[in-house]
Amino acid sequence: MNAPGGSKLNLLIALTIAAAIILVAVRIVPVYVQNYQFEEAMRTRAKFASVERKSPEAVRTELLKEARELGLPEPPKLRLTVVPAPGGVRISSQYTVPVDLIFFQQNLNFSYRTETSTAY
Repeated sequence: MNAPGGSKLNLLIALTIAAAIILVAVRIVPVYVQNYQFEEAMRTRAKFASVERKSPEAVRTELLKEARELGLPEPPKLRLTVVPAPGGVRISSQYTVPVDLIFFQQNLNFSYRTETSTAY
């Protein structure tokens, strides 16, 4: 036989765990979505850099604008490099996004590299 109030305690624990999972999902998933969108922008810019005959600086400017629109960190926290490469450009980025999870702050580190020859 269960102790009086035992099922209420189990329900409270289950609701607390569910709330924690929802909080983490709501705070972290959008950050990963933004990162994926930025990586896709990098792949697209690398893929078409030689066809559109854009300079590395023009590609970098476009990517910085994209990063701003996505709410990513501004330089120098966003380390974005665009350099000439055979047949196009080589793009790399590194940045950290702090995520406030109420009881602690989690830093998510992102790093990505692509170039025209591998973007296809």
